[in-house]
Amino acid sequence: MKKKAALFAAAAVTVALALSGCSDDGGGTSILPGAASAAPTGDPILIGMDLDKTGPGSSYNPLAGAAVVAGVAEVNANGGILGRPVKLIEESTESDPAKGPAVYQSLIEQGAVGILGLSTASVVAQVKPIIEQAKVVTIAPVAVLPTLTDQPDADYVYTLVNPVTDYGSVFCGAFEKAGIKKLAYLQDDSPAIKSLAGPLKDAFGKCVTIVADEVAPVASTDLVAQATRIKDSDPDAIFVQSVGGQFEALAHSALYQAMPDVPRFSQGSFGSQSDSWALATPGALDGLVFMQQLDLTNPRTEDLQAKLTTALGSDFTMSYFAAQGYDGLMVLLDAIKTAGGTDDPAAIKAAMDATTDYQPHVGQEGFRISYTPTKHVGADSLCGLALFDFGSDNTPAGKWSTFQPAC
Repeated sequence: MKKKAALFAAAAVTVALALSGCSDDGGGTSILPGAASAAPTGDPILIGMDLDKTGPGSSYNPLAGAAVVAGVAEVNANGGILGRPVKLIEESTESDPAKGPAVYQSLIEQGAVGILGLSTASVVAQVKPIIEQAKVVTIAPVAVLPTLTDQPDADYVYTLVNPVTDYGSVFCGAFEKAGIKKLAYLQDDSPAIKSLAGPLKDAFGKCVTIVADEVAPVASTDLVAQATRIKDSDPDAIFVQSVGGQFEALAHSALYQAMPDVPRFSQGSFGSQSDSWALATPGALDGLVFMQQLDLTNPRTEDLQAKLTTALGSDFTMSYFAAQGYDGLMVLLDAIKTAGGTDDPAAIKAAMDATTDYQPHVGQEGFRISYTPTKHVGADSLCGLALFDFGSDNTPAGKWSTFQPAC
């Protein structure tokens, strides 16, 4: 386990210079002064971050982590929080729930007054008692596990976006609209997907019959056998649920070869992993419909994309993971600002519980995030989600014309 008191120091300096003078005019709860400010001084506000660079979460964690780094640099370039600089403490659980307790205990012992749990929801679920005992507000901005904020030990645990049960509602609407009644299911065996598959299949059971249910190792190098069995089940459509990356590229390549005319759907991680699309057979992604928590027609998303491209370089590709990481940071820092500092964990929690009508950079334009003492799932509606499809060049073509969730 490698400890870092400061995250990507050289990169942070570059980002700070690029973002100097920027303000949060793209919506959301503004924590920035919107004008040139004195450099922050005093003791830093320490924010812990569980960022996986190895393990299943490494296919998307760096996307969120880079946006968090940019967000911290932006805040510091605009005076910090309450005149104090913000500093990240980074560690990694490597997507392994068994490593969660040691990592989170280390972040807390190093002085973190808030934590961004960017790793899988199964990791955060494992450390809930530690979070509760330490009274450290923890946001899992990329987590979609619906039970993560359930009691016990959930007073200080928050999620940002729509849970996977909302995915089920949206996909069921899509299946009904497309006339799909028989569904084949293929998933990887990573801890993250294992925790999400049950609730999603339960939701699907209300609208379709699952005629094939295949589980394959996340490190699979051949999915032809699974594709053959799925073909034998004669489905109307196929649903792939995975952490994305090579597994999903391999899955769609095999399914495309076996059943090129059968519609395919994806939970969504793969749709934001542009580096993975080229791993699929040319044309294999054509028509693939995927869930996305990012709508590039949302003006706030457009603003954040421009901001992060300036900060991170022209090679940066906007993803919902980046937007979730950025929004999770901003919501947490706003609560600290509202609480008046870092000395009173209960005050930070109370400020989180009073968050209302935050306008995030994910979802459709009408999407909002709020919390109460009994509501720690941020999403206020289904329009934090949208459906997109791929074109014949194995890149997303745009919003799926058949169905979209309404705000």
